[in-house]
This record gives sequence, C-alpha cells and structure tokens, in this order.
Amino acid sequence: MKQIYNKKIKLPNTLTSIKFGAFNESKLQHITLPPKLTQIPNSCFAECYLLNSITLYNELTNIASDAFDFCQKLKKMTIIGTKNISSVLPTTLLSQLSELNIDSSLVSEYETFKSTNHYKFVVKANA
Repeated sequence: MKQIYNKKIKLPNTLTSIKFGAFNESKLQHITLPPKLTQIPNSCFAECYLLNSITLYNELTNIASDAFDFCQKLKKMTIIGTKNISSVLPTTLLSQLSELNIDSSLVSEYETFKSTNHYKFVVKANA
C-alpha cells in the first residue's frame, strides 16, 4: 500500500500529467488537480477508500472509466472552467456523487444532470 497519508493534496499548477495508478490505495481525502492536467489515467485513484472530494479543471479531455474504482466515499466534485466536460466524466463517477459544484458558465451543459440525478447541484459564480 502506498504511504500517502495527507488528508488534502493540491498538486502543482505546472503539472500536466499523472501516471497510471499514481495515487492508487492512498489515504488521501481530498485532492485538487492542476489546471493544465488533461487526463486521469487508469487506476489513478482506485481503492482510495477515504477520498471524499475532488476539485478538477475542465481542461481534462479523458478520465479513464476505472480511474476512481472503489472510491465509495467520493461524493463531492467541484469543476472549474468553461469548456465542455460532460462527455469526459464517467457515468459511474457521476452516479455516486451527492454534490456537484460547477462554474456558472457550465450551467447550460449541466441542466440535464440537474433534473435527472440525485445530487445537490451547486452553481457558483467562480467555483
């Protein structure tokens, strides 16, 4: 098991990639991904049983469908930015959320999620 015990991690803004399984099985509870990150690879956060919230920027073009496997406590997501990201988020990840915080510029993109999913939908002027 990896020895990452920090409850909250904010990665450097200059980081552009994360490797396969980078945080797999870590004990982190919250992570803020950097704005220039474009992909979250396979098993990156798999089995992070304590992970309960994540902040990401919508420069992401790909989130592997198993990137967050077995992260049952992951219930809160904050998305910052203005590009189309709804097609990138795995349905399984969205279905487990209880709160989705988004930038007001993404409201039209998420209107369907607001009306069809069970999570709290929070719109912020600058998420």
